[in-house]
Order: sequence, then C-alpha cells, then structure tokens
Amino acid sequence: MGDELAKKICSALTAEEALKIAIDRIEELEKFDNSKNIGYPTSKVDTEKTLQATGFLTNGCIIKYDSMDMFARYQVDFENILPYLVIYMRKNNIDTLGEVVGNISNFLISYFGVKQKQVDLRSDYQYALIGQQIGDKKISDKEYIELFNRLKLSDFKGKGLAECTEYTSVSQCIMSLFGMNPIMVLGRYYDKNLSDYHAFNVACNKDGKLMVLDSANPHLLFDENGNLLFAQTTYKFFDDITLEEFLNGEKDLKVERYNGVKANDGKISYLDYNIEILSSREGQSDKKIKK
Repeated sequence: MGDELAKKICSALTAEEALKIAIDRIEELEKFDNSKNIGYPTSKVDTEKTLQATGFLTNGCIIKYDSMDMFARYQVDFENILPYLVIYMRKNNIDTLGEVVGNISNFLISYFGVKQKQVDLRSDYQYALIGQQIGDKKISDKEYIELFNRLKLSDFKGKGLAECTEYTSVSQCIMSLFGMNPIMVLGRYYDKNLSDYHAFNVACNKDGKLMVLDSANPHLLFDENGNLLFAQTTYKFFDDITLEEFLNGEKDLKVERYNGVKANDGKISYLDYNIEILSSREGQSDKKIKK
C-alpha cells in the first residue's frame, strides 16, 4: 500500500494529478470518522479529550496541546498541508514507504520552519490571531474556546513555532495516508536532563512488530558552518515489547538519537548521542534516566 501510493505520487505526469491521487486516498480514510477531540482537559467548559487517537485525523478534529491553558487548541486541516507534502515528495523522489517515513521530520521542518526559540510561543501567536478578530469586545470562555476551535494547524506554517503535538498530528496523517494505521500518543518523554509531556506516534508493521516514531526529535545532520542539511526521522522497531504492553503503561520505549556534522569531504562525525525514554503514561512522576 505505502510503496504503491508513493510511486504513484512521484510518477504522476503533473503535480495536479499527483495531488488528486493523494486526495482520493484521503477520501477513503475519511469514511472512517476520527474527529474525536485529542488533548488535555482543563476545565468544566472544556470538551472531553483523549490521550490516544488511532488512524487518520479527519478535518475538524480538535487538538488541545496544553494542560494548563483551556484555550490552547486548533483544528486539524491536513488538506491544506497535503499539497506541500506532494511537492516535497516529487522534488526529492520519495517513492517508497521507507523514504516517506525517513523524510517526515525533514518535510515538517521545511513546512513549519526551524524553531528559533527554546520557549513555547504557540499560544502567544494564537492569542494574537484571536485578538485581531475580537478587538476590545468582551466574550465568555465558551465563546473564546469556539474561536480557538476555528484556528487551524496550518496557521503555524513557516512560523517556527510548531512543537511535538503539531509534528505528531501531521505525522499521524502522513502515516495513515500510506497505510500504516498509527496511534497518536500524548505521553511523556524523559532523558538524563529532562522530563516533560510529549506527543509521538506508534504503529505495528505487517509482522506485528511495534514501531515508535518521534518526528519532533529527529537525528540532525549539519554542515561545518552549523547549517541544517537534513533531519532524519527518529524511529525504532521493538522485538520484546508489544503494542498492548506499551499502551497499557506496562513498558516504556528506549530510543537512541544522534546528531552529526558532514564535512566538505563527505565524512560524517557525530556531535552527540542521547538516550530517550517514551512512555504512554502521561501523568507519571518526573523521572530522569542515567546515561
């Protein structure tokens, strides 16, 4: 399924024909409605949320990305992102499922923009968008939430503001598009320095082997001047952990991530190496690991 679709997109005579092929596939996926809201509930006026979602995220699905801010949300609009994915695939001849997976992070950085700051500025940007709509008008929390619900994932295009939730939401749609049946998980990340909420994707291959994909934390390759050359999607398969064991919180996933520098002569040297733990238990205690 995945290889066949990728080849059709890349071999189509025109970009318009390629986009039509991808849209036809999405229309098949949207027959299985997955518009349930995803995220963290913060108040009684907030709608019910879930910390896991399976399959394609249909247009209008609400993503709530901050457990401390009831207004921090947007709706998925993958149809506005899809044309850029098709262009990226055709430009780089991404015609196999493996290449699609490996390029997810690099595509998302090209779409959302390289994050320039360490602080999270998503909600500031969204509040500014809402402020332009309402001016000095006083509105209720419910009305405020409704305005935020109309904001779109694609609003973050080129802003350098996207975080793990945005990366994971689009990754979920891409993986579904190519037949991978992923699960979006709002869980937890920790390493030797940090413990925090984190979004990522899991899936099983055709043999039932568990795979985790963390598109927001890719392997980064730089040139000698510090310019980013490529962001390789971080993913890993597990022989000794089942999907059920992970989703039930019985076992966590250990992932290794490397960053490197490519010299002018083509040789690659590694800058750093990090061990990361991904957990489905969003509410677990702040735990760090020793390297």
